[in-house]
Amino acid sequence: MLHATVKRSKALMSISTVKRLATNLDRLAPVVKEISLLSKELDLRPEETNRLIEQMNEANELISEWSKFPRWKRLFKGNHLDKLTELDADITRIFGVDTVAQIRRDVLKLMKKSPIVIKRGLSCSVPKPPDFTVGLDVPLKVLKTQLLKEEKQQLLVTAAGGCGKTTLVEMLCQDENIQGI
Repeated sequence: MLHATVKRSKALMSISTVKRLATNLDRLAPVVKEISLLSKELDLRPEETNRLIEQMNEANELISEWSKFPRWKRLFKGNHLDKLTELDADITRIFGVDTVAQIRRDVLKLMKKSPIVIKRGLSCSVPKPPDFTVGLDVPLKVLKTQLLKEEKQQLLVTAAGGCGKTTLVEMLCQDENIQGI
């Protein structure tokens, strides 16, 4: 009785393992093909992709062989099941560990080649106004007068986009008389 149960559970396990592996291979095949083509275009090392393709081809061959066996004979083909289980684990490991490391390496390569690299942190301080501005002297004096003489704590600055509102307020914030308020 126990022997029959073990055989039945082994058969069910082999069917589920093969189905899972076949499904994974079907899903991964187009992605791996695209990765291989892009690797060739970008002159990347083909070894990483080739190893995965070889394992996927070997798994497809074993699945094809295994599926040709009659159901009763599949129980006695334990070496096929062991190889399939091992290939499934290898492919899962490649995508779980190796691919993450490769992605990290590729991102670092891109960052190294990229002309735009953020080397400083974010700052919340008011930026310095430009050294030379045209046409903001009068509005700056009006704002300073309103803040200093009328002792207002808040002012609303409105205008169309591109008129220099931000620059005007930056200049106002950098003024020595205003900073003391």
